[in-house]
Amino acid sequence: EDRKQQFLIKSNYDEIVNDDAKLLTTMHFRITTALAFQASFRPRAVRRLSNLRVSPPTAADHEAGHEAGPASLGGVLLVASRLDAAGLSLAEAVLARPGWSSLETCPVLGGSWAKCGAPLLQKAPPGLAGSSGEASCHLWVLEESLTRADDLDLRWAARWGQGSPSEVIFLSRHASASGKPCLTVHPIGNPIGNPKGRQPGERGGAPVSGGNEALVAELVPEYGGRFGRCPPPSPRMARLLVAARRTALERGLLKGKANPAGEFDVCPEATHHGPWLETPCCFVEVGSTEAEWGRSDAAQVWADVLHRELFEVGVSASLIEPKGADGEADGAGGARVPQEVALEERAEIGKPVLIGLGGGHYAPQVADLVNSGAFRLGHMVASYNFDFTSDASPGAGGWADSVREAVASTKRAAQSVLAVEATDRQAGEGGAAVSGVGVGACRAVRFVALVDKKAFKASERAMVCGLLQELGVEVAQTKAQAREVAREVARGGP
Repeated sequence: EDRKQQFLIKSNYDEIVNDDAKLLTTMHFRITTALAFQASFRPRAVRRLSNLRVSPPTAADHEAGHEAGPASLGGVLLVASRLDAAGLSLAEAVLARPGWSSLETCPVLGGSWAKCGAPLLQKAPPGLAGSSGEASCHLWVLEESLTRADDLDLRWAARWGQGSPSEVIFLSRHASASGKPCLTVHPIGNPIGNPKGRQPGERGGAPVSGGNEALVAELVPEYGGRFGRCPPPSPRMARLLVAARRTALERGLLKGKANPAGEFDVCPEATHHGPWLETPCCFVEVGSTEAEWGRSDAAQVWADVLHRELFEVGVSASLIEPKGADGEADGAGGARVPQEVALEERAEIGKPVLIGLGGGHYAPQVADLVNSGAFRLGHMVASYNFDFTSDASPGAGGWADSVREAVASTKRAAQSVLAVEATDRQAGEGGAAVSGVGVGACRAVRFVALVDKKAFKASERAMVCGLLQELGVEVAQTKAQAREVAREVARGGP
């Protein structure tokens, strides 16, 4: 609350210094860090898509010192960057869907924004910022790097004098050494803390100049965000992955035996990079080289998925694969489960939340479980984040803190979904919504961590599993054990 109040105070500067948008755009809470970083960072230039036209502010806007704001806030904020070719391609595809306005400039915030006139089916969580009024979806195209856009949820809210968005989805490129075409989804954060004594320029410390190097090395990870902190993951990640897989298959893009001509893999990625937000969020990406970043067919997949998810499905409707918790097809011929069945029997609120610990960056075992449609998805901490020589005590920034942060952040995101479901259910039964009911109901959610058995030595695995039990998280060391949890949930078990 103190941080939000500080930012609201800063936002009032636009009434006094309305002609200096650059200053206002860089007013982060850690202003010393932001300024030091800007002194050294030189983003790679990428082409701007000509189809993304931006309407300039009117004379009245300049005179007032601000542009006309959105009619309603809350809801979902989609974010792209003009430094990211794939993000611009995705933004272009999204704006081509029905209901979207044209882009308008944001002379104070920087960048440009657009709004979709169709109301969102998912409501903002009650008790959270942005829950009042009609929830809507906005697109914000930044002029800065996405991974460095810390606190953009609070910046957006402070600029318009409204609550923060209930969710942020970043539209971005994916880059990898393999160069394989792929569509990815991942939560964000830096599970590893910052060991004392790390020097500027070392892995995990952003190289800076202009003074305050030690301070900046402590505060700024190499790829944005905050050391040892993970924003809450978007509760939609599993549905987005499943829907992207199905849509890519329908469009002939999914690589596999059933489609030899397909080029793209669809997979999750482990939690990594910034920015830092307090709002549930995730990245949806097109990769892995410049040849794929500008492909309209790949962008259309994500535009279809987001439009269906945000405006046609809603929080309770499961976009699920035609498979059960055991991975077998549901029904004859693997036909899609009817929507009414998904709503009543496999509602999102009833699914266990999966946390991945250990294994590779692309989490193949987690992907197999998510594709069954039986799990929601939380943070995934890859093997490269585990250093068992580090201190395991709380606050030491070692492997144990990485696990604690991943679990705590995943639980925060699950609480927001439960708050929506519990309030909607009470309203449907004619009862008044009770503040906090969803948060209290979080105890009923089952959190299961898939601990990659091959990623750890026996002694290391024992330490990880022991910590998970202390944190109230069930442990599965194989996919079969995780599927058994899903079956118990489907049968109404504990």
